[in-house]
Amino acid sequence: MSDVNNTVMNPEEISEIKPITLRFKDTDQVYTLEFNRATVVFAEQRGFALNPMNGHDVIMDKPMSVLEDLFYYSFQMHHRGMSKVLTDKILYEDLGGLSSAMIERLISLHAKAYGSLISGDEDKPKNPNIAVEL
Repeated sequence: MSDVNNTVMNPEEISEIKPITLRFKDTDQVYTLEFNRATVVFAEQRGFALNPMNGHDVIMDKPMSVLEDLFYYSFQMHHRGMSKVLTDKILYEDLGGLSSAMIERLISLHAKAYGSLISGDEDKPKNPNIAVEL
């Protein structure tokens, strides 16, 4: 695994991250792997602890379960209700595991969902009619 860091990603970098597409040539089945706020909340409610601030530590602590779960949850945005049994089959039998590039992209896609929660500009709210006083 290359560069998984403990910092929040730059909003400009986040917007450029494209989903992963799995295209099965023999069946014409296409899966799109991506996250949004709802899928991140779905994962968190089930105990998934990865976030942009702790990514490296969580993955290094339990890489097998965290990466399996990250893969599973990445299906839930576009293929809601897809079973873990099926995503594990795709992961192990069809893909033969995750490449470093896929791991990095999945982590980045997961972090991208936090873009709406964490402001990139600390001094300017999205709505110019709101003043934030700390």
